[in-house]
Order: sequence, then C-alpha cells, then structure tokens
Amino acid sequence: MIELWQWTMFPDETFESPGHSPGTLELINVERGQLTLKLADTDLVIQPGSSVLARTEDRHAYLNCGTEELRFIMAVAELQRTRLRIGL
Repeated sequence: MIELWQWTMFPDETFESPGHSPGTLELINVERGQLTLKLADTDLVIQPGSSVLARTEDRHAYLNCGTEELRFIMAVAELQRTRLRIGL
C-alpha cells in the first residue's frame, strides 16, 4: 500500500503515531516552515526544500516547533502488509 498525504500543521501542533507495520517507509518533503520528526530518541529538524526518508514502523511524531505554518508532503509505503489468502 502506498499513500500520498499533504499536511498542514500550525505552530505548537503535534501528531503522534504508534507506528506502522514492519518495513514501512515515509518520504517527507517540507514545503514551508520547519518539521521536527521525532524517531525513538532522535529529533530531526527538516528545513523547507529538504526531504527525509524514514523507517516508521516504531512510534514516531511530527511537530511544528516553529512560529509559522508548516506544510509538507508525505508518501507512506507499507511494503510488508499481511495478505489474506483464500482457497489454498
């Protein structure tokens, strides 16, 4: 499964995720503002015009710690979803 998201976050806004299925990757491109991506014990600050590829199978969070609106595009690829097989 692959999803494409366009996000807008306001100053001091946070979104936390419990994590996705094993092997999930997210490609994030920041268009405006500054994104803080929290992965385990690491905070990555992504500037406008920059991108990051992150493994997001574990708990993670997106934060707008800045003073302006944050906009970013994110492609989520869940590569190892369990498939249901019928008739085998």
